[in-house]
Amino acid sequence: MKSFIKFSFISILIYFSSTGTAFSFTFTPTLAEFHRWPYFCQAMYARTNVARKNGFWKLIPKAEADKWFKIGDRNGGAWHYCAGLTHLDQAEAALLPAKRNKLFNGAIADVMFSVERTDNASPWMALYIVALGRAYRGLEQYNNAVKILNESIRNFPSHINAYSLLSLVYRDKNDLQSAEKILLQGDKVSNGKNPEINYFLGMVSVDLGKIKEAKQYAAKASKLGYPMKGLSDKIRKKEKK
Repeated sequence: MKSFIKFSFISILIYFSSTGTAFSFTFTPTLAEFHRWPYFCQAMYARTNVARKNGFWKLIPKAEADKWFKIGDRNGGAWHYCAGLTHLDQAEAALLPAKRNKLFNGAIADVMFSVERTDNASPWMALYIVALGRAYRGLEQYNNAVKILNESIRNFPSHINAYSLLSLVYRDKNDLQSAEKILLQGDKVSNGKNPEINYFLGMVSVDLGKIKEAKQYAAKASKLGYPMKGLSDKIRKKEKK
């Protein structure tokens, strides 16, 4: 079994940097929030008593809900992680700093509930750590985000979302070289076939003044089906300058 950080670094973070409360599935999401969840979150929510009362249980076949609820139960009560995803979305949309911080800390508490009850080697841990990374990025606790995302990449190298998110954290820190390096690492792991990695490489290349490379990554991302307006506009503006 791999030695993971949940009993050291993450535990320290949760006790000293978060004042949130884990909400689990004691709340009713909006229909838009429900559909924003990955399917397994929708299925697990449909299995809860809360969903029985508010009617969401009708949206997922019972057999699917039962199946995913059992899987989630074996992975630290994965529905706590799902609740954290909603609070992350709410935090990123909030305008008031105090509300944003409260929601981000609440998301950390939600996700940590699952982290502390999940086997170190479970692939679900990779999902949980990326969610924590989003929260720490939102709180501008960039060093915490860098530490846990790098640890996730070491333990779950095929989980590409960690590379993308870590590159955004490095860009927030204005460390473009590190952002490019981690994206190139993710590009190698994905055999050059991840559209988001190529898109982000294009964005970083523009910032680094590598317009030729940026166009190449843009072409690859477009071929892989990634929406291109932001990167295309960025390249045009850089060329005009």
